[in-house]
Amino acid sequence: CVGQSEAMQRVWTQIQMAKSTRGVVHICGEPGTGKEHVARTIHYESDPKKRAFVPLDCRLMPARELKSTLRRLLSSESRDIDPTSALHPGTVYLANVEETPRDVQELLLDAYRHEGEALKRDIRLMSSSTRQISECMGDETLLERFYWLLTPLEIHIPSLKQRKDDLELLCQHFLEMENKGADKQMTGFAADVWPQFREYNWPGNLDELLNVIVEARHVAGGSFITVADLPMRFRSGYDAQ
Repeated sequence: CVGQSEAMQRVWTQIQMAKSTRGVVHICGEPGTGKEHVARTIHYESDPKKRAFVPLDCRLMPARELKSTLRRLLSSESRDIDPTSALHPGTVYLANVEETPRDVQELLLDAYRHEGEALKRDIRLMSSSTRQISECMGDETLLERFYWLLTPLEIHIPSLKQRKDDLELLCQHFLEMENKGADKQMTGFAADVWPQFREYNWPGNLDELLNVIVEARHVAGGSFITVADLPMRFRSGYDAQ
């Protein structure tokens, strides 16, 4: 996780805590803030790193498919796979967990509460949401017991507009990431880019920032990205803002 801002230092401290345990973790943040990246970081730098990270999107998967997939993952047959095998599920990650159907919530409660600590240690549960998960209890989207299952440790990922101090570091990180293995090598950003980047609110967060850099890098004629290289959708959004 790239960032030196105070907000990201708090996130990093919580990630370190999560890496040192096998407990359930919930990650909250706006779309595009890198929630799945944080979950993968926790998984691959903690105990079950050699086993599978299984991402499931509760918003996109049909309810029946989600339920059958989870039942299969949490079944005794799944746990009979060699625990050192990459096929053995190590972490189940539920994206958009606020969209989880009631019967799937009950299934997870049965698996993680009724079978005891052994299963909790064997297959880790992580989840994410785009809004504070406590709000979902108020509109009866989530069962209260399911809320408490998901939230022994909550990590809130700040939006990009809340961490403008990290902007230059993130931009350089993304640029160097795109440079790897490419014939065309870019050095950095012209000075006229930064005022616009800092003033813009980045509604798409890190995903939007990365896309802007990828597109600008593609059209840039020199070794530095300039304002003239920025894609039209960024300039339109900036002007509208």
